[in-house]
Order: sequence, then structure tokens, then C-alpha cells
Amino acid sequence: MSYSVKLSEIPPDSVSFSWGNSCAQYGKEGKIRMFTEEQLLEQINDFGGTEDFMEYVSQHVSYIEVQLWDDSVIEQNRFLPVPVCPG
Repeated sequence: MSYSVKLSEIPPDSVSFSWGNSCAQYGKEGKIRMFTEEQLLEQINDFGGTEDFMEYVSQHVSYIEVQLWDDSVIEQNRFLPVPVCPG
């Protein structure tokens, strides 16, 4: 199920990020490289900003996956699910 949540509404210790599909990454490499919000922002800065970072991402991994580790963020805010388009 997918939800739309503002990153500013999630405690930093309740979220992580990975480049691309973490399950496929694990299947291919036997590990998942996950990043904290702070580490992701450092990566964006290292690329020279959001635009250059997103251009690289779109060419190499298609998207950044977000892992939410605390259901209370959804439960407390009562976010509605976002329809997922088959693709």
C-alpha cells in the first residue's frame, strides 16, 4: 500500500532510503545499502544539488525508495492511501 507523507512529518529515526528497488538490490547483491535522511541530503549536496542528483538517479536507478519503520506516523496522521498505478 502506498501513502503520501511529507518527509518533515516523519522522525529521522523512522525513515531510511535506498537507491532503486531494495528487494531487487538484495537479490542481486545480497545486501541493501540504506541511507538516513542526513546521508541522503549529503549525497544530494555531493552531486551539486537536487537537479543533478535527480538526473543521475533517473538515468541509473529510476527512483529513490523510502522505507518507513514506524507505522505510528501513518496511524497518528490518518493519511489516506494513494492509488498505485500498475506499471
